[in-house]
Amino acid sequence: MRFVFDCETLINCTAFVFEEADVDEQASVYTYVIHDLRNDLEELCNFLDTLIVNKDSFVSFNGIAFDSQIIEFIIRNREDLLNLPGSQVAYNIYLKAQEAIKRSNNKEFAEYGPFELSIPHIDVFKQGHFDSAAKRASLKYLQFTTDWHNIEEMPIHHSTVINSLDQIDQIISYCGNDVSSTKHLYKIFTPQTSQREIFSEKYKMDLLSSSEPSIAKKIFSYYLAPKMRMNPRDFKSLRTYRESIPVKDIILPYTEFKSEEFKNLLEAFKELVIDPEKTKDAFKHCIKTKGITIDYGLGGVHGSRLPGIYKSDAKYSLESFDVISFYPNLAIKNKWSPAHIPVEIFCEQYEWFFKERVKIPKKDPVNYLFKIILNSAYGLTNERNSPFYDPLMTMSIKIVVLNKHG
Repeated sequence: MRFVFDCETLINCTAFVFEEADVDEQASVYTYVIHDLRNDLEELCNFLDTLIVNKDSFVSFNGIAFDSQIIEFIIRNREDLLNLPGSQVAYNIYLKAQEAIKRSNNKEFAEYGPFELSIPHIDVFKQGHFDSAAKRASLKYLQFTTDWHNIEEMPIHHSTVINSLDQIDQIISYCGNDVSSTKHLYKIFTPQTSQREIFSEKYKMDLLSSSEPSIAKKIFSYYLAPKMRMNPRDFKSLRTYRESIPVKDIILPYTEFKSEEFKNLLEAFKELVIDPEKTKDAFKHCIKTKGITIDYGLGGVHGSRLPGIYKSDAKYSLESFDVISFYPNLAIKNKWSPAHIPVEIFCEQYEWFFKERVKIPKKDPVNYLFKIILNSAYGLTNERNSPFYDPLMTMSIKIVVLNKHG
């Protein structure tokens, strides 16, 4: 069984709310408070013992970095904590919570990693990739975007000394609302969770809280590490760092244009030297051709005709083009790989994912898995925490795409 949960850690009061995750009607809800006026620590520990024995699991929002750290702290220190008054237990938990927040803000690993937790965990925050710079979102923001009926901020600041049961009831109510909305998100993500259960079983690894890029990184590494005769831990540490990237060295030799506008564009690219740490606004170029203004930057190329109604006729036709796995095939056909991975091994495995996916029916989750890998591998070459990191490969693909528009 799975339980959605959340905890609130105040300086002299801690509150927990647990709700059955996969039951809609008459779902059981459990609340525990640690305070001088109400101390449920022993009951909480007994509840956690039951979950461990039954091999139950948790669902939370950002729980791996925070809430699970509190639970694990209690499990590992229960004997000492049970001998303290409620307010002192709550204060020790409060200090642990502040430490967990500090670690997270400093982008440090949590004290207890996912595999060290006594109770397995599904973190919707990580699963939805809401911890990334591009998609970062708070629970409150997601409550708003999913039309949750009650959006509220914590009514009492965490440094407030709690001295009444009414205040405790307010904290429990707020905590319960966060649990219910997290359960709502968990339900939305049910298909993704089901897919991750299949992938986890197939590859014998915990992927339940993994985002799509993280799944791609782990599964691609799963195949590559043994081919490079490396254990997965050593493979995870691989990187290639670049101080600068002269673009003239990565433009394919067959790239050429006939018009002056695009010849000038090509020369501008050849003169460009990219600092991988400073790519924002590092290149801007604008051309006008055939009534279209096209703007180029390292982030992409943008251009369109003037607004209007365009129709096919006897002279002109409107056509739309799409390329299957364009970025992966650029790497495969041009024999590109991160510098620290032998090109034969990388491209052979990359092509295998592409060919295997074609054979697998779309309704099969493995088809989706291989699609994730194919689409995410490019982004992983520009991710510093990835064993595929090599910004030269990122730019090799990106520069080809930009010049193809000529």
